[in-house]
Order: sequence, then C-alpha cells, then structure tokens
Amino acid sequence: MTAMTTIGFPDRLVTLADWEQLPEDELHHVECGEGVLYVTPNPHFKHQRATSRLMVLLDGQLPAHLTAVSDIDVLFAEDPLTVRAPDVTVTSTDIGEANPVRLRTKDVLLVVEILSPGSRRIDRVTKFSEYAEAEIAHYWILDIDAPLLTCHRLTEHRTYEAAGEFDTVAQIDTDWARLTIDLAALTRR
Repeated sequence: MTAMTTIGFPDRLVTLADWEQLPEDELHHVECGEGVLYVTPNPHFKHQRATSRLMVLLDGQLPAHLTAVSDIDVLFAEDPLTVRAPDVTVTSTDIGEANPVRLRTKDVLLVVEILSPGSRRIDRVTKFSEYAEAEIAHYWILDIDAPLLTCHRLTEHRTYEAAGEFDTVAQIDTDWARLTIDLAALTRR
C-alpha cells in the first residue's frame, strides 16, 4: 500500500505566501486557480519525454532573444491566486537569464499544454480562457495519444482563433519565427 502525505492547508483561499510555503513534491503536479489548489499525479514517462523533446526542439528554432523552458510557474493573479505551470513556455532570454522563481504572464509569448488524464478539460476550457484573458499570444494543446497539435493565436479581442491543427508535421508561423514540429519525433522511442 502506498502511504499518503498529509499537508496542512489553510482554511481559506491559498495566497501567494501560502504557495511559497508549499513543500517540494515529486509525486504531484500542483497549480492554483483562483485560490484553489489543483493537484494531479505527475505525468508519466511518455508525457515527460514529449515535454523535454518539444522544449529542446522549440528552443533550437527560436531567435536568440527567446528561450523555451518546461514546467515553470506562471503567476496570473495574486488575489485570488492563480498560478499555472505549463508543460512548455516561451519567454525572453533576458528574463530566463535573470533566473526567476516564476514568470508573469506579460513575459510569456507561448504556452504548450500536453493533455494528461485529469487535465483534459482544464487544458481545453479553463486554461484556454485564462491564457487568452492574460493575453498570451499563442496557446498550443498537444495530444500525444492521437498525435494532434492544436494551435491557437490571440486576436485583438483577447480571444483565441484557430491557427492550425496538425497530425504529422506542424508548420506554425508566429511573429518571431516559423516553427516546425515533427509530432512523431516527440513520441518515438
């Protein structure tokens, strides 16, 4: 039988101070939406491999002033607290060199979520609206089981429009680069 860890939680919505006091947890992926913690099991091997490969692939195609990173906290709001940790995030190299604990949404150009059991609706609905409201220019959703990459681009009305759906090789134009993603390369052995 697996032992469960017990953590003392506040009897109110989680604050940034509470968030910063949470212990490191290698077994769970933790995010916060409007002061409520969302805890899911850490992704399995195929998901982690696809995340790593996508981050490296993107980073190699980005101009020198941009960089890709995986699983970094992005602060959306402090009150009520909303912190997300996209699978892959693109930000400026200068911000990355400053080595922040977390990014602010204004510093994020692209987020990628890789669908997992337990996160599909959050990734497709909740985060879709949160990322658009935060004016993140590009939001991609990757289903590694299909495989299928669905790309969205922010409009002037702070909503996302379809920017392409790809099941083999994706060619995506952004304001800063033309990116090519071979979906099979993300999941092959």
